[in-house]
Amino acid sequence: MLHRSRLDRLLGHQYAIIVHRGRRTGRTYETAVMVLRHDPHTGEVTVAGSRQADWLRNVRRAAPVAVFVGGQPYSRNLRFLDTDETAAALAWSRAHQRRNARVQAWFFHWPWPADRRQLHRLAGSLGGVAFGPAEVPGPSARGAQSAGVPRASGRPGRKSDVGRIGQALRRSGIAGPLEYAFQVLHGLGHPHLLSSGATPKEAVMPLPGDSLVPDATFVRTRAHTVDAPASQVWAWVARLGAGRVGWPGWYPFERPHDPSPWVLDPRTPAAALGDVLLEVEGPESSACWHVVAIEPRSHLVLHSCRTLDTGTDVERVPGKRWADISWSFVLLAQGPGRTRLLVRTRSAISPPWYALLMRPVGLGDTVMQRELLAAIARRAEAPIGSTSTRS
Repeated sequence: MLHRSRLDRLLGHQYAIIVHRGRRTGRTYETAVMVLRHDPHTGEVTVAGSRQADWLRNVRRAAPVAVFVGGQPYSRNLRFLDTDETAAALAWSRAHQRRNARVQAWFFHWPWPADRRQLHRLAGSLGGVAFGPAEVPGPSARGAQSAGVPRASGRPGRKSDVGRIGQALRRSGIAGPLEYAFQVLHGLGHPHLLSSGATPKEAVMPLPGDSLVPDATFVRTRAHTVDAPASQVWAWVARLGAGRVGWPGWYPFERPHDPSPWVLDPRTPAAALGDVLLEVEGPESSACWHVVAIEPRSHLVLHSCRTLDTGTDVERVPGKRWADISWSFVLLAQGPGRTRLLVRTRSAISPPWYALLMRPVGLGDTVMQRELLAAIARRAEAPIGSTSTRS
């Protein structure tokens, strides 16, 4: 795909890449849709498609996972157009980008040329959608950064903090193993990160999400004690994900070090059942997590069945390479002002021989998870005035 090679920037605002979630399968798909109109003043782009098109039916049911135009992230919030607005966008396209409009008409067998009545009739058979550019952080966010507080990695309207090398590695599918290798080296310099932090009892106690991958090859539990009430810890756990507060911690291919915010933006929504949390905001990775269980101040359970190279959602098919993973965040109150934060991953990998090759990455995953827990703890333990928000 052009956007995976970052070549979609050469097309400017001619195409929109819509990443959407299947209504029945729950899998994520990517569809390129030709832009009918781009408003240079507001940045809004208008697209249209058959009312029976899967991408349109999917975004009617739930907001898209992500939207990119010219290689830049756009807001997931969309506006559905009525027939008159769609007809106006079709007319604008034919008047201002005639070559593209003619190719589109030829490909979809739309009338060419067409008068106003014909365009209105055509618009009635289509579904028009408008996307605005990703929101730019407001004055409060800019003020926080000027005071030395880093903003979120992947905040709307901002480029990904993954460097060029990281982008290339993610697109090639080898970023994961290399990241784990660097995590192990990082752990050698910080030995406490090489241990799970979980007690023997915590390692075997049943946790929410255990039933998602009953045939797991690897089961690992990590833990960290946070000197903050569960409500403050939950405020951060519930907003994990690229485009939200990111994934706090240390990652070798991101810059700067631990780029996630230290102050919660009240506009950042808490996760909800059915949400899709991106690992990286931007077209360099399609890896994501699906929220399958959630209980405020108690637990957040994520699930992903993905390919082993690009991280794209797949189904468990014998003979194919995939990893079926559950990821549970569990909060256990330990008296006033203290919370035990547990994280458990359960993984089943196919084919079985590939699981043996993946076994060495477990140590790197432990380092990554311990860094993530510690980073959440540092933020939750900060003064309550700078972290509290309604969940």
